[in-house]
Amino acid sequence: PSFNKTGGSIQVDNQQIIQADFISLDGLALGAHTLTYYYTEGNCLNTITESFVIQNCQFDIYTPSGFGFDCSTQTPFDLEVYTSNPSMFFDWSNYYGDFGSGTGNTLNQYSLTKAGLYTFTVYLASGIANFQYEVQSVNTPFTPLFECSGCTGQVRLCVDQIPAGSTITWTKGTHVLTGAEVNVPEAGYWNVTITDPSTGCSFQIDRYVESVANPVPSCSAGAPQLLPCGGQITLNGTTNTTGDLQYSWSTTDGHILNPFDLNPTVDRPGTYVLHVQNLSSGCSAFDAVTITLDTIRTTQVDTICMGDTLNGYYQTGIYQNLYTGDCNCDSLHTLDLTVLPASDPLCYISSSEAFAASFAISPNPAHDILVVESSDIQTLDFHVFDIHGRTLLSGKLNERQQSIHIQMLPSGMYFLRLQSEQEITTIKFLKQ
Repeated sequence: PSFNKTGGSIQVDNQQIIQADFISLDGLALGAHTLTYYYTEGNCLNTITESFVIQNCQFDIYTPSGFGFDCSTQTPFDLEVYTSNPSMFFDWSNYYGDFGSGTGNTLNQYSLTKAGLYTFTVYLASGIANFQYEVQSVNTPFTPLFECSGCTGQVRLCVDQIPAGSTITWTKGTHVLTGAEVNVPEAGYWNVTITDPSTGCSFQIDRYVESVANPVPSCSAGAPQLLPCGGQITLNGTTNTTGDLQYSWSTTDGHILNPFDLNPTVDRPGTYVLHVQNLSSGCSAFDAVTITLDTIRTTQVDTICMGDTLNGYYQTGIYQNLYTGDCNCDSLHTLDLTVLPASDPLCYISSSEAFAASFAISPNPAHDILVVESSDIQTLDFHVFDIHGRTLLSGKLNERQQSIHIQMLPSGMYFLRLQSEQEITTIKFLKQ
């Protein structure tokens, strides 16, 4: 109807009233019809009636040269148009400004040089009708490259390596974006249509955007770790972002067993760099961690008397020696050495070699019990000293084999002094 009203009802040829502003005329017979539109203004019910005629119109389009326009050869595409009414007149045009016209029921032939949508407008005495016909493009000669370079802080879709001046349209639902590079408002499948204006040839494909959240990622390679000698450890890579992320690790001096996992396994010391990239935005984050080979550490506490040496050392002090073994594994040995003066009682080993030779202790090193064996039965006083000369245990021994309980002593080096009425001897032992 030639009026501007909404929110009413429609009735055609006194049939059922439909609450609508538009109605399909499919199924109506040829001939005259009446349409009544009912609408309300205030308390008043108004009606508007229009009459119209449905007239038969046959409009045929033939494509004798094949299905579509061959973009690789650009051979002209033949189109033939035929109408059923000799007085019918029509115009045709396309998006690129090409146009033509024809009349009647003669065969109108056209040689088209572009693919795309063609619109035909048919003029009749009773009105106008529009028809559309799409000439498909086949063998599209270009292959676009879908890569975004750089980071803009947005999730983007990009296209490159296409003909100059191409029209590019991205669609998803009600979203329509244009251009070779667009910022994407939501995730999902986006359809892109690329059309070459010189030929009308189109390339169409779907591109998937996994997520539009957190376009700029962040990551951590974890805290430094110690690698056991000959062993493996797992790197503690983390990221606090989600989205279309890709992980990769690199190193110049280490070795990665699975470099494309967020938490890979490594078996060599070195510096490891984590690279996290949001594939939808092109933005990246980096972080590095250092893995150090664990050094085996041992400590020895010992005492010698003035004039003696131990491992080449003869002065009181703490000495460290680094040794390299198999697999380039290092061990660090620390010696805590005390040198006693010659006048120290601990340095008085024995009053006679025979007296010293008459005793033996076992086991050495000892854990809980130290067994003292003598070659003859005699009464002896015993004292246990630490390396600082402090007396920790004392008592008497009066059997050929007798035990001293040392379980209360801390681990370390000790001295056992055995003394008869005439002689004395000192024996060193280790408590474990």
